[in-house]
Amino acid sequence: HTLALAFGCRPVFDADGNETAAPFITDPARVAKVNTPDPVEGRTGLIIEEIENILLEVDDDVLIRLPVIDSPLRIAELLWQKDAFHQALHSHPQQMHDLLQKITDFTIAYVQEIQGILGDRLNPASYPEIWCPPHGCYIADDGHSLISSDMHLEYSVPYINKIVDACGPLHYHFDSLTNDYFENVRQINNIRSLSWSVAADDESEAIIKEFSGQCVLCPSIDSDSHKASDGGAGFVDESQLVTHLLETMQEDTTLYFAVQPELQEKRNVMKKIYDQFVSLGYAPTGD
Repeated sequence: HTLALAFGCRPVFDADGNETAAPFITDPARVAKVNTPDPVEGRTGLIIEEIENILLEVDDDVLIRLPVIDSPLRIAELLWQKDAFHQALHSHPQQMHDLLQKITDFTIAYVQEIQGILGDRLNPASYPEIWCPPHGCYIADDGHSLISSDMHLEYSVPYINKIVDACGPLHYHFDSLTNDYFENVRQINNIRSLSWSVAADDESEAIIKEFSGQCVLCPSIDSDSHKASDGGAGFVDESQLVTHLLETMQEDTTLYFAVQPELQEKRNVMKKIYDQFVSLGYAPTGD
């Protein structure tokens, strides 16, 4: 939500103290009055200043990760009152495209500002925490459960590609990636890593089969990811889910498991997962 705040959203906090952004667009006519902010001002300016400070404090061989960047469509959804946003996708496509272009221009300027500061000290993979060459960017394309794949293709993919063309190879996160969106993902340029959140009854097996050999695949596994959301059988525990994903690998698959903190606390399950990696030769032996 950082970029939404940069556009003028008011910060609001939930009962747990988590910050989000209050939308301010209720009428499509309001889009014409939305100005593209300067990335070195406001909330993004504070982040850039913090990056500059970190650069001075850490050793010269320490890489600094790019902050999380939401897709232009996700940011537009945060700027626009929710019901009005979904209606405008159908009724006011030109205003929606105008807003997405402003967000895209700002995103490019923000990322390029950070790239210029960090140079070879940049790690563009915000999530998951993989190592990668310093050129590129990260986009989280989430929150689209009410947006069809056709609308995603029209309103998200072209603007992501504009950012990629300007900022370099993409580390791409699509939280609930399903088969309906596979062709859209294929139309996004230069993806280096693809991450998604895993559930026992999702399409992770299909994702691995579809995108193996094209980029690093990064399933994000949380505590209870092994349980089926529809009340089905699921897996015995998370280690069995990991076994299933490993068995799904193709000859050209590169997997990076992003294990969430809640699952890391389950030491017995983590031991089972680690033992699997050892038995398959995927873990260091200390030799």
